[in-house]
Amino acid sequence: MMRCLHGSALAVLAALAGCAAYVNVPDQGGDIAMHNPNLPTVGEVEAESLRAVLMTRPINRQFQVVLPPGTRPAQYVAVTSQLGEQATWSFKAPPEEMPTVWVRQVRIRGGSAEVDVVVPDDPSRPTGPFKLMTARLKWSAFGGWRTHRVRSWRTGVRDTLPAVASEERAAESIVTRAMGPEPAERE
Repeated sequence: MMRCLHGSALAVLAALAGCAAYVNVPDQGGDIAMHNPNLPTVGEVEAESLRAVLMTRPINRQFQVVLPPGTRPAQYVAVTSQLGEQATWSFKAPPEEMPTVWVRQVRIRGGSAEVDVVVPDDPSRPTGPFKLMTARLKWSAFGGWRTHRVRSWRTGVRDTLPAVASEERAAESIVTRAMGPEPAERE
């Protein structure tokens, strides 16, 4: 009986705290998950995973953060403000010499989450090659979201970034670069 009450109380607290129990960003087609990239929980998970990835692969200069399509400016501000002064965001393509960090996917399952992040393999070469990394997070009532593992994948990520013909297409180009189909292994 007490176990049931404790479980119910935790569920109510999680709901009040804005926790999203089942999220896939972006939409994976046919699933029943929430897909809103602007949920507070999604922003918390993105910020924590980006901090962890950037501790593993530091970028010691200004860099641009690209979040999943549909993310509003307020969410960008909330996430980048937690990453230090060098983190910037824009819906325009970054200058060629600026490293870019992309959040490709966010998967939240109750108190566990995984975030796929693409970072420059070498920040001094911001146009590639790139590294795919996955941060695994756990949520606790007293600590919030915390990363417990960051994995660097051997799978190649596209080395070349498409040229942007106009500023109107810049955001579309950024999204295409970050969210495109999985690339083949680098040769």
